[in-house]
Amino acid sequence: MAWKLYTDAACSQEFGGTLTLVHKTDLSDNPQDTQLWYANVDDDPGDNQILEKVEATAPGTNPITLSIVDTTPGSGHEATEITLAKTAAGLGTATAGASLDLGQDDASIGVVRILSGASAAEEVNIRVENAVTTPGSSTELSIEIVETIDRDTSV
Repeated sequence: MAWKLYTDAACSQEFGGTLTLVHKTDLSDNPQDTQLWYANVDDDPGDNQILEKVEATAPGTNPITLSIVDTTPGSGHEATEITLAKTAAGLGTATAGASLDLGQDDASIGVVRILSGASAAEEVNIRVENAVTTPGSSTELSIEIVETIDRDTSV
């Protein structure tokens, strides 16, 4: 299925996979905030919420977790420099390095899910608190989402 990260709320610009931020070496520009949106618009062009995404091991019960993964801990940037939240205001109280639970029981039906379509996109707010003072590019951090399954909501 075509669940992707987007750089705009309309979900028309796919996230290319690299978050580019320029930081001052004296860290005086910390923190820097940005947003992405997680959605499936390709399989739901009518924005009718025809699909739901649920976590695979306990569908509808477990949250859909988005995490920052560090492939080389202790080298370059650390996952603890990244804070994730569902809202910009939530960045101030969220724990740096913690994963973000996407989806919710939006219809009070007892199912934790994300619905397809741009209007149901999950907002992902990202705060980067740079701790590296050496100029350079870092590619050791990535985004990981737990294994999920998609289901038709009309069934």
